[in-house]
Amino acid sequence: MQFIEVKTKADLEQFICQVDALHDSILRECGFLAGGFVNKDGWMYGDTEPGICRMVFQSQNREIPIIVIEVGGVANICIESPSTLELEGDIVGNEITIFFSGRYVGKSFFIKGTSMRYCVLNNSHLGEESRLILNRW
Repeated sequence: MQFIEVKTKADLEQFICQVDALHDSILRECGFLAGGFVNKDGWMYGDTEPGICRMVFQSQNREIPIIVIEVGGVANICIESPSTLELEGDIVGNEITIFFSGRYVGKSFFIKGTSMRYCVLNNSHLGEESRLILNRW
């Protein structure tokens, strides 16, 4: 997968345009990897470290059949099944926020973190089979 980093408001606007604001898409898979872990001896490490979230959207648009979005440094995430997807976003300081159902109606489906990247995959990844794999950046 060839990921494209989103670092500026211009990058974010280009992403939203490229993926057609996720029009005619569904959230197919979502995974969250916390920054911490418990070792074999029961000691907890990194429990206050932010996590990584990967979302996989399937689309009816033949130009963008699969959209993979990864957000690092996740501070907040809220997922509610939307009636429609209307992707909007904002970058303030070092935080990026993605509103999946629009900025004002999307308060129940959003993610906020410190980094974002995405990629578009071809239609060979469409279908009901799960394809989500979380990797460290």
